Amino acid sequence: MGYKAYAEHALVAAMAASKYLREQLGKSTKLEDSRKDFVTKEDRESQCIVTKILALKNPKIPFYGEEDLGKASTKGLLWIIDPWDGTVNGFYGDGASSVSIALVENGRTVAAALSFVNEELHIWSTREEAMFDEPKRDPYYPRVNSETNLARARVFIDPPKGAQELFLSLFGKLAKATLYPKVPLCATGGLASVARGRISGYVHPHPEPFDIAAACLVVERAGGTVTDLEGNRWTSFSSSIVATNGKIHDELLITLNR
Repeated sequence: MGYKAYAEHALVAAMAASKYLREQLGKSTKLEDSRKDFVTKEDRESQCIVTKILALKNPKIPFYGEEDLGKASTKGLLWIIDPWDGTVNGFYGDGASSVSIALVENGRTVAAALSFVNEELHIWSTREEAMFDEPKRDPYYPRVNSETNLARARVFIDPPKGAQELFLSLFGKLAKATLYPKVPLCATGGLASVARGRISGYVHPHPEPFDIAAACLVVERAGGTVTDLEGNRWTSFSSSIVATNGKIHDELLITLNR
């Protein structure tokens, strides 16, 4: 089976789960009373929807999901699932949230799908191509922007779990060097915004595989550049991520590492 077929299977599952989440907006139920990183009933139900659909089509491929599902592996094929990236945004009805699914082969993403809950935007991607659903409706169909001046560039950043001092340091550097950094609280939302040309860069100091495995591939297929903070090629398990339109990438890395 080609990677495109896997991407299409992932998109079917992502769209089904995001449809469910859209219907639950304003009715979400917290299961764990954590001040920041809480889990909802809808996170777990969304994951069930995704795994049931993918298991029917690809029964031999194991899962690794955010909600205590499976184990990480850099050998063979693996589905990496974030059933509701941007849970806080979705719970409060403010900002981007999505269902993210990546097919990883030997540690690198080969197919991906994203389905956004708040705007019904659907994206699939393989190592060879990317497609945004209904491109005529999306003026940013998929291409990064052409900004070359870091001082005029919009660059977003998300906080890691822990490492608060590192996050604050990087945010301060972006505040000085770029045009008003923002915290989207949704890695897939930030990365998709790079791919759509809405912003010029996105930084995550310490992501989980669920945050980046699908959306980083979309950025690359839209013409962008993705590395870690040291400038190394990204993988689905990278410990940091810097994604840009490619034109500000080197300067941004220098700024972040000063």
